[in-house]
Amino acid sequence: MTESRSHARRHVVVMVFFMGAIMFAVTSSAGPKASKLVRDLSWESVHGECNGLTWRIEPQGRAASRLLEVGQPATGDLVDALLDPDRAVPAHLILCRIWSREAACATRSTATVEPMAEPRVGEQLDINAIHEFEVGYASGALEWRSSAGGRYSVVTSTLEANLGWWCGYLPEDTLRLTSACSSRRARLRSELGQSVDGRAPVAADAQR
Repeated sequence: MTESRSHARRHVVVMVFFMGAIMFAVTSSAGPKASKLVRDLSWESVHGECNGLTWRIEPQGRAASRLLEVGQPATGDLVDALLDPDRAVPAHLILCRIWSREAACATRSTATVEPMAEPRVGEQLDINAIHEFEVGYASGALEWRSSAGGRYSVVTSTLEANLGWWCGYLPEDTLRLTSACSSRRARLRSELGQSVDGRAPVAADAQR
C-alpha cells in the first residue's frame, strides 16, 4: 500500500513538472514573436465600418490576426502598448477578443456633422457640402476619433484610465508579465505616500 502511494506521488510530481515545462515553453516561445507583432500594430490595424446606426470597430491586418492566434500569452506585450497613442486602440481591441470581453468592450460611437452652410427649408443636406465630419468612439475607458478623411486619433487623456481598466481586470499571474501595470501600481503607491518596498508610508511633508 505504502509503495503504491509513493509511486502515485512520483507520478503526480512528474505530471506537474511536465505541465509546468509545457506552459513555460508556450509562454517563452510566444514572447519574442508577440513583441514583434505588437510593435507592428498601428492605426492600419483598426477597421471601422458603419453598420446601420452603429459603427463596428475591429482589429485587422496580419499582425492583429497573428496576435489573436497567439492569444493570452501575448497579453503582457499588448498591455504594455496601451499607453502608445498609435498602438493603444488596436492593442485594446485585441485584448478584448482574447479575454472574451466583447460585452464590456462594446464600442460606443457618436457622429458630429458640421455643414459648410445650413440647408434651406425643405432641402436635404448635400453630403458633398459637409465641412467637417467626425466620429467619436469609446470602448472600455478608451476614447478615439476619426475624421471624414478616415484619419484616426486617440484621446490621450484616456490612455492612463484604460490601462487602469485592464490592470484592474487581469489575473495577478498575468499582471506580473506587464511592465506597464507594475509601473502604474508603483506610481500609485508613490502618489499615496507608500513606498514600493512595503515599508511604512512617509508623509508628503517629510519627503520634501
